[in-house]
This record gives sequence, structure tokens and C-alpha cells, in this order.
Amino acid sequence: MLDVLLVEDEPSILALFSEALSSRGHRVVTATDGLSGLALLESRVFDVVISDVRLPRVNGLDLFHRARAKAPATRFIIMTAYATVEDAVNVMKEGAVDYFTKPVDLTELLALLDRIERELLVTRRFDKVRTEPKPDARLIGRSPAMTRLIELLNRFAAAHDPVLITGESGTGKELAARELHRVSHRTEAPFVAINCATLSDGAFDAEPFVAPAGKRNAAAKPAGTLFLDEVAELSPSAQTLLLKWVEEHGENADASSPRLVSATHRNLRALVAEGRFREDLYFRLKVLELPVPPLRDRGGDLMVLLDHFVRRLAAPHPPEISARALAAFTQYPFPGNVRELEHAVRYALTLSAGAEIDLPHLPEEIAGPAAPRPGPSPRSLPEAVREFEREYLRRAMLRSQTSRRASVAEALGISRKNLWEKIRGYGLTGEIDADGNPTPSTPVPAVTPPK
Repeated sequence: MLDVLLVEDEPSILALFSEALSSRGHRVVTATDGLSGLALLESRVFDVVISDVRLPRVNGLDLFHRARAKAPATRFIIMTAYATVEDAVNVMKEGAVDYFTKPVDLTELLALLDRIERELLVTRRFDKVRTEPKPDARLIGRSPAMTRLIELLNRFAAAHDPVLITGESGTGKELAARELHRVSHRTEAPFVAINCATLSDGAFDAEPFVAPAGKRNAAAKPAGTLFLDEVAELSPSAQTLLLKWVEEHGENADASSPRLVSATHRNLRALVAEGRFREDLYFRLKVLELPVPPLRDRGGDLMVLLDHFVRRLAAPHPPEISARALAAFTQYPFPGNVRELEHAVRYALTLSAGAEIDLPHLPEEIAGPAAPRPGPSPRSLPEAVREFEREYLRRAMLRSQTSRRASVAEALGISRKNLWEKIRGYGLTGEIDADGNPTPSTPVPAVTPPK
């Protein structure tokens, strides 16, 4: 539900739009001139202002500028006619959400309001996350899946048995292993991480990490944690060596023995069935299993993590994130999990260069291919106006209810001769004949305002 200020001096349009918006659950306040609209903006805050440009007393452009100064977060939508094309493009560059050419397609307007409502909901949730106290935790998240993970991790920390951490790539398995080490009584001892995918055949040797067996006793200083990442990538000979090491040092583990923690994103049970991983080693590694959930199963944790990464990576001055960028973050599935989210934040911070993170700053797979990309040569204002005018003329002619160019020219406020010159100048004669009718090969487009 949105609080909407609708400013329009045409009574029939005002009544039609007010009823349509109200029927969608929006709270609508109306004004028939710019001065009344300004008075309403002074008295309360609106989520959205929808305003015609040509208004009595104060025009819509002045209303826009004063609304921006008073309430920058208020979304502003303008309705414009042919004579105000350049003003419309300027207002869009200054921050208006969108413009609609008259006659306005009400379906498109309602769809835009639905999008704004979703973006505001996301923004308010993110603002709440940003104002909440930040716990002193390495594992970030409050979802049920993360609550369960942290509960298991704390219980496993008091034990000495081997732990197998499972989960998709990018979920934070090594972070979970380091947290398991940190909260255990081994926290002052070394945490040694080995990536099994980088080991050459037969290269596995954990002996330097382990005190000689004869010197280990219950009163010895606690040993550390040996973390084997990507354990499924061990070669057959390395698996044999690891099995021997586990049998010698992990069968009756105590505080003086190193804690063995392994991790994999692969299904070890399936690899055992295929004969690619030793079954006896699998059961020795999987005494305690700690599954790390994927980001898609963590609900609202995405916003918590997004806030965490922006604050950490852009300290001490983290930027704001626009509503449409937030919406894009929340709608993307993040198959690469937390790692992909962190990399996306790094990318956005680099492109935004300390300014507000907006849709063009996000990776294309998150923002979508239609999002404008930042670059050294943006379109000039004359180019933007020309593009707008060409599409506007094309739509006006194709949607016309009459075949007389004189009637269309009158509706647009220009002469018949000027209209035909513009049609020829924009190369539209192949689509529109001299009487203003679409040629047989030209489909009449749906009534959609230009973006």
C-alpha cells in the first residue's frame, strides 16, 4: 500500500486515476493545481507523487524540484505531452522514477506502482537491518537454518571427534571450520588448513602437525585443528595415507590429539558408491556432520549479509543502496552463495566509487541485461530528446483513431506540414503512409510508455 499524491487539472483523468489507484489499495490524495500539491507536500510525506507537467499556478516541474528538496526519498512520476519532451528527459536525469506520455496507459502506471511498492518494502526491511545492533559473531545470520548451524557448531566444539562439513561451494565451509576451532578449547592452538585439491599424488603428510604419539597425554597442551578442504579431491593413494593417519591419531581422540575437520561440496556417499572414495575413510571422517545451508535457504539473511559486506568493505563510510538495486539483490538466486554475494558487493563498490550503489553498478547477471551500464560517453540531451520524439511520433500516428494527419498534428500542437517533415526526418515513412496510416507490414504496438 502506497501513499500517493495525484496532481492533475483534468477532472475526468483525476477521477479515473484516483479510483483505479484506490481500488489497488493505495491511499490517494488529489490536487488540481501545483500550488495545492505543494501545500500537501508541506503537510505530509508521500511515497509517490504522480503529476502532470502543465498545471495551473505552479507547473509540474517546479513541483518536482521542490518535492525533491523536501523529501528526496519520495518517488516522482511525471505525465507529459509532446511540447515538454526536453523537460521530461531533464527531469528523468534529475531523479524522476519515470515519465508517461499522454494519453497515459493506466495498466502500465499501475504496474510501475506495484514495482515501487515492492522496492519500498525491501528498502524498509533493509533499513531495519541496518539499525539493529550487530552481534559479535563470525557466522552472520539469524535465519532458522543458520540458528541450527550455530547450535550444532557449539555442541560439536566441546567434542574431539572428526567433523565433516558439507555444503555447496561458496556457503562458507572454511569459515564454519574456523569458528568451530575458535569456540573450542583449542582456540589458542594452531588452525592448519590444507586444500586437498592442490596436493600432488601421495603428498599428504600431517605428521609435522602432530606431537609424537609417545609424548601425548591427557595433561598435554591442547592440540590444534587440522582442516582438510575439498577432501573429496584426494587421490586414492592420499586417501590411504589419510586413513592411516586417522587410525593412528583419531581413533581415541582427546584434547592432546589434533581435531580433524574435513569439508566438501561433493556428495561423498555417492562417490563411495562409485568406487571413487574409500568407504572406511568416509565413515571415519563423518563422525559428526555439520551441513552449511545455501544462501537461498537462509531467508532474510541476505540483507543481513549485504549490510555486513557493505559496512566491512567500505568502512568507515559505507554508501547507501538504492531501492532498485536492493530489489535486484533480493530477486537474484545467488547460485554462488555467500561468496558470490560478497564479490557482487566488491564489484558494486568499485563501480560506485563511494557514491550510492545503484542498478548500473551491479553485475549484469544481478541487474539484468536491460540495466544501463556506467560508461565514459553517456547519451547527450539532444540525442535523448531525439530518440524520445521519434518514438513518440511513431506511437501517436499508429495509435491514432483517424487517418487524417491534420487531426493528429492538431492533437500534437504542430502543423500538418511540420508533422510530415518530422515523419520523413525520422525515417518513419516506411512504417506510416502519407495519410498517417500504418503500412500493411507494420504491427500496431501495444500502448506502452517509452522507457
